Amino acid sequence: MTYLFDFPHGAKPDEPHRDWKTYFDIIVVDARKPLFFGEGTILRQVDTSTGALRIGTHTGPLQAGQSFGRV
Repeated sequence: MTYLFDFPHGAKPDEPHRDWKTYFDIIVVDARKPLFFGEGTILRQVDTSTGALRIGTHTGPLQAGQSFGRV
């Protein structure tokens, strides 16, 4: 059996590999499923370099290539 990220100790810098985030259109973290689907969950954009939620609330459709987290 093989896996998408089948690296025994992580990908080596000299081996070609894709960043795991490129496999997803939108990434939602800390969504608290199933409440995420049943209620109007407020999401904020996540700064992927620090992991911190960005100031302000995102309004409108979720944008591809971005990460979002629950307030």
